[in-house]
Amino acid sequence: YVTVLSKRKHSKGIGIKVHERDIDTDLLLVVLKRLIEEKRSKKQPLKVLLMSATIDPTLFRTYFPDAQGKPASVIEVPGRSFPVQRHFLDDFIQSLIENRQNRWAFIDEGVVRYVCREIPKAQGLLPRSDALQKALAKEARGGPVDDELEIPYPLVALTIVHVLQNSSDGHVLVFLPGWDEIQKVQKILEDPFRRTDVNFNDRSKYSLHVLHSTIPLAEQQVIFDPPPQGVRRIILSTNIAETSVTIPDVVFVVDTAKIKENRYDPERHISALVSAWVGTSNLNQRAGRAGRHRPGEYYGILGRDRKLHSHQEVEMKRMDLSNVVMHVKALDFPGMDVEDVLARTIEPPAPERVKAAMTSLKMVGALDDDQNLTSLGKILLKLPIDVQLGRLVLYGSFFKCLDQALTLAAIMSNRDPFLSPPTMREAARDVKNSWSKNEFRSDIFAALSAFEKWYEYEKRGEFRDGTRFCSDNFLSKPTLLLIAKVKDSLFESLVSSGVVDISAGGVEASTISSRSIPSELNENGNSLPLLAALIAIASQPKFAI
Repeated sequence: YVTVLSKRKHSKGIGIKVHERDIDTDLLLVVLKRLIEEKRSKKQPLKVLLMSATIDPTLFRTYFPDAQGKPASVIEVPGRSFPVQRHFLDDFIQSLIENRQNRWAFIDEGVVRYVCREIPKAQGLLPRSDALQKALAKEARGGPVDDELEIPYPLVALTIVHVLQNSSDGHVLVFLPGWDEIQKVQKILEDPFRRTDVNFNDRSKYSLHVLHSTIPLAEQQVIFDPPPQGVRRIILSTNIAETSVTIPDVVFVVDTAKIKENRYDPERHISALVSAWVGTSNLNQRAGRAGRHRPGEYYGILGRDRKLHSHQEVEMKRMDLSNVVMHVKALDFPGMDVEDVLARTIEPPAPERVKAAMTSLKMVGALDDDQNLTSLGKILLKLPIDVQLGRLVLYGSFFKCLDQALTLAAIMSNRDPFLSPPTMREAARDVKNSWSKNEFRSDIFAALSAFEKWYEYEKRGEFRDGTRFCSDNFLSKPTLLLIAKVKDSLFESLVSSGVVDISAGGVEASTISSRSIPSELNENGNSLPLLAALIAIASQPKFAI
């Protein structure tokens, strides 16, 4: 976020938090750099304060030199956290292997391959088994690249057991990349037939919790309340607990050092969520979670010699740049084309990624052959949504199914509103499937039907019944409210841009309520084949038949 430090005439300044290196932040830095240069040329120096606990200061100092061309100065503010002792696999793997109770884990091929890759000298400690022979043979042939090695879930579980056995109090925070990984570790911990030295099903001693966006908010809030006397919590979490929340009495962190990243392949026009190693800055941030309340300990499920990048790869280098190109077009830097602007970012994307974004925008009709905005592109630029989803909304207006098109666009730009509580996954799946009509089985249509039903309660002011409806149907009310907010914002943008006026046959914008869609623009709103076609349009060129 951005903060104006002072509004006095001769003491203006801007403060920016740059820990989250998303695309918008990097683009903002380009604008800021240009503004500083312009102010400096007019003898109107601008004070800028970039704030973060984890950034590489050298990178930012070089990007923002002072008036003499020297790197910008650094202000270091000492933290107030307690010391954290760090342990890596090298430090405790022998203890885990020598425990006879753990033999089941060290004859698992995935665990053996992981240990052999991370700590080659530990091969001699592993019990002789078919898994070991297979792992050694695969390593001899080259084996998979590091990013393709699966997380050793039994090893994560045994590390949690090791932490609990070697301490008497304090909660344990476990970092895992995503939902599937959380579920696999939780299943091992709660398996009554799995032989470990800790019984996680003894609720008088241990309490398992999950932090993830699909878990109802009320269930997640429990971890902030004091537990019963003598109960230790084990919190399985994604990177949401890395910076966003501080959990009371967490003294131990178990870290897989992995994260889910969205990566875009410009050749295949496909985005994929992949598991990748974190940067050392993320690792330090996670370790720091153990020292918020008292001295703590960090257990990394990786070798001490594992080479990590200093920071996680920034979005500018791995995401689809279509929206970035549109934003640059909107900013209209004098004398600079899109390639020039993106080349001036603090960590520029590869030229072929920029070219791929241009090609994609030409394909949807937002840019012409001279890379100028088309009439369609100028309209899409006014919509606060991805270009592809913007086309869905425009076609929804033209084909008279605007209400559903707006809802679909809002749903597709947000997370799934359906929740999946760990103990009721099958029931939640059945309820979700019940909202999808047999002739068009679709997660998106299921969300559309459920949203429309919930929104009827909202419009009538029956908020208590709406909340009960969400509870009965495993729906996240905050997500539904966000979808409704995005939908309203999209409609307001369509009204202000004149699209609704034209589509409705000359209706004056001043006569259209910001929440009331003209009936003539929704005559085909119940046509599932038409809505399915709009979803296909919104997915172009990212779909297959």
